[in-house]
Amino acid sequence: MNDENKTPAEQTPEPPPEKTPMEEGRKNALLRYIAVLFAVAFLFVLLSLMMQMRDSRATISELNAASASALKNAEKLQTDNEELRTENAELKEQLELLEEEKEQLQKALEEAKAAHGDAALEAQVKAAEQTQEKIRQAYEYLLEAMETVTPGSQEGNVAAGKVLDNLELLQEYLGETGTKIFQSLIEGE
Repeated sequence: MNDENKTPAEQTPEPPPEKTPMEEGRKNALLRYIAVLFAVAFLFVLLSLMMQMRDSRATISELNAASASALKNAEKLQTDNEELRTENAELKEQLELLEEEKEQLQKALEEAKAAHGDAALEAQVKAAEQTQEKIRQAYEYLLEAMETVTPGSQEGNVAAGKVLDNLELLQEYLGETGTKIFQSLIEGE
């Protein structure tokens, strides 16, 4: 007969072939294999993540140490800068006082010249003027040295070397404070 002419009871499909124990075993083995592969892949991802975290922590630690060191250096430079500004201001005040003293001495000398006209007095006046001029030059060189000389920067600095050489020639005309500052500049080389 023809398949189209069959009744529905007659058209029942054939039952699917039964699964054999071999096919079930293959399926279970395949599922276990896939599960093991996923577990291994998960472990590798986890291990990779842990290594990255450790490397990141080490890098952050190094960056924090470098940052702290840079901050300390900046604070030290600010402190040194402030100290140099204070010393410079003190020397400028001292120079102003010496210039005022020089002016007073010049007035006194002029008055003495007017009162006494002899040659010996003029020689003393001239010597005093020369001494005052050398004192003024010495303190000008000291101020210039403080502005151009910084510790550790004299190597190859011709201007700083020339200023220090000129100042060394006039060192005897510096006061006690000026001599100390000059010595600190020389030792700072």
